[in-house]
Amino acid sequence: MTYLYNSVTYCIRKDTGVDVFDNKERRNFARLCVGVEAIYQRKNGENKAEKKVLVRNISISGMRFIADEPLEREKLLLMRLVIPSIPVPINVEVKVVWQRIFSESFFDTGVEFVDFDYDQQAALSVYIQGALGKVVEQREFVRTNLSTTVHYKIDEHTSGKCVSVDISPSGLKVFIKEKLQEGTKLQLVFNIPDEKEPLSVEGQVIWLRDREERFMETGVEFTKINAADAEKIDKYVKKSLGLDW
Repeated sequence: MTYLYNSVTYCIRKDTGVDVFDNKERRNFARLCVGVEAIYQRKNGENKAEKKVLVRNISISGMRFIADEPLEREKLLLMRLVIPSIPVPINVEVKVVWQRIFSESFFDTGVEFVDFDYDQQAALSVYIQGALGKVVEQREFVRTNLSTTVHYKIDEHTSGKCVSVDISPSGLKVFIKEKLQEGTKLQLVFNIPDEKEPLSVEGQVIWLRDREERFMETGVEFTKINAADAEKIDKYVKKSLGLDW
């Protein structure tokens, strides 16, 4: 279903995915892929130590983030996150609705908002609509979630595996244990949903960030990709975000 907001067209779809609780993840609102950090703590008298997480996408109904601990379904959390262009942090109570293993030490986690101040919800809605508008106008920058194993090779003697976080037609963001230098050239092989054959591309490291000394968040720009694989990525990104281009 397609809606028009502020002269920007995008789709609101319902997708399903697999999770460890009931094998269904229902999406009712357009979700924006973001890369911001949030802080949560458990509610209801438990250990209330604050935990920092990386948010992967967000909608006006909930969000998805990477946690370093398992969280029970229906668990209530108090979350605080900073969103660009919103002057004050967003504080919201959320409920865990699904969780699945992301990598050896991390968990992909979906939560829904259960107690959300109306003004903050409105501000978030405006931000999402505006950001999706920029996505439509600047297609080369749009990215979406992609959780898959990426095999990389630097030279004949150096190779390894890492985990992707998101993808765009121009590159990948990955979590990798070793620290690569900016400009490092890589050969990459990975799969995307709905495609039987893996994609093989060349890229180079363009930025990196240290994540609590356990892994490096690394941005890789594609430098050589065949037209067929580029089209497959573009198709996957559009389908995942539900954008009507």
